[in-house]
Amino acid sequence: MGLSSPWEAISVQRSPLRALECWRGNFPDTIAVGDVAGISEDMVLGWALKFSNAGVVLVGGGPPCQGVSGLNSDRKGALKDARSKLFVHVGRVYELCKKHFRWAQAHYFMESVFSMDAKDRATMSADIGVTPYLVDAAGISSCRRPRLYWLSWELRWAKGVQISEGTGVGWEFYRVITLDSVVEPADYLCQGCTTARPRAQPGNRPAGLWQCQSWELERWQQDDHRYPPYVYRDKHCLVNSVGDRRLPNIAEKEAAMGFPVGYTAPCLPKSKQKGTEYSDVRHTLIGNSWHVPVVAWLLKESFAPLGLVYKAAYSTRCGVGSLPGRRPDPAGIPPAVALAPCAQQGSGGSGRPACQETHQLCVSQGRRSAPPGP
Repeated sequence: MGLSSPWEAISVQRSPLRALECWRGNFPDTIAVGDVAGISEDMVLGWALKFSNAGVVLVGGGPPCQGVSGLNSDRKGALKDARSKLFVHVGRVYELCKKHFRWAQAHYFMESVFSMDAKDRATMSADIGVTPYLVDAAGISSCRRPRLYWLSWELRWAKGVQISEGTGVGWEFYRVITLDSVVEPADYLCQGCTTARPRAQPGNRPAGLWQCQSWELERWQQDDHRYPPYVYRDKHCLVNSVGDRRLPNIAEKEAAMGFPVGYTAPCLPKSKQKGTEYSDVRHTLIGNSWHVPVVAWLLKESFAPLGLVYKAAYSTRCGVGSLPGRRPDPAGIPPAVALAPCAQQGSGGSGRPACQETHQLCVSQGRRSAPPGP
């Protein structure tokens, strides 16, 4: 994003050690905290004493979505699933930070899947005190990633940004943000990603099974049912000039999600960085992550008026061969970039745009005290 001031990060993980190792491998100075439920007032006070020069405090959270995701036929809901109900701590930690970082601006944002039920969406909105925006990464990358974002600042129309009037009533209300930009199709080859879970037998009611043709199901079975069946449909695969199809590799997924190529490499010790298990871990980490360009744009809308973002950083191009901040790659763009993405439904086969924009900003502080009307 191009922050013009120093920053510090406190990472709260309720995920396997491999995710923490990946984070530490890229940001070694980060303070790591265990379970978010263990964050106490004394802990936040300690942070305030340590970071007394902080000008802005941002509390960001992405509660595990398995308990609310529409892809999970056994989902329990936002309040009954032990993982997904962690959303209540985003607002709680935000209030603690606002209390003890009295001299700084405090903001929050929370992310979750759009496929959740309206009831779960309303539950999360009522708890944090605002209604969300729906943003799909498909407008600025080749990766379709429809996600809900709850923010403590407002967003406005600008060039390349459209905001709907909204839909839903009460706390079920949400607005849709459409981001639009231009990209070279070869920069982004991934059509979407989810968690890698290889297994000898398919799970319970796998997502998209009824949509697949026989040859697509065979492709799924040959890959040990690693992803939901819909991922193996022809339109979600990459295709080369002779018509061979395959799933994107980890480098292509990292690029499509806006990460530096190789970002997930430190997830396991060097002695274990080989084989199928290592590959599955990296694919799972990317499948459970945020879409970086979307989140960077959202945060830029809060940070830019404070003078915390370089103006030059407003325009970027992200891809396998051109990611900002990526590790040096003497080989340049991987050979796979010569492949073209399969046409998405309704896309006309033109590929999806990349992350390149200059957007205006508006920030409105404070939390919404009541949901908007229809």
